[in-house]
Amino acid sequence: MNTKLAARWAGAFYFLIIAGAILTLIFIDSALIVAGDTEATVNNIRAKEFLYRVGVAADTIMFCQVVLLTVFLYIVLRTVNKDLAFLALLLRFAEGILGAAATLVGGVAPLLL
Repeated sequence: MNTKLAARWAGAFYFLIIAGAILTLIFIDSALIVAGDTEATVNNIRAKEFLYRVGVAADTIMFCQVVLLTVFLYIVLRTVNKDLAFLALLLRFAEGILGAAATLVGGVAPLLL
């Protein structure tokens, strides 16, 4: 793949990740989380279970986008330093995979209670 095209894709994925995170914080987290009141937060999650599930799905999709972003960043940066770009690839893959796993496990646990 062309380096210039990979850079454009990386920029697009950065935009999607940032926009998705901001929208999730504004529309989902603010509707569910009550600062300093755990009981109210739990009641909100129970009352708005679909919204909670959408939030878990949005976070999981964001971590999948992190993995795709990592591939495009590797393509761009391997021309500079292949070893360092590969190390960054491995670490970002770990971030994406562990983040998605933690989101799924942490997102399903409250629904089982």
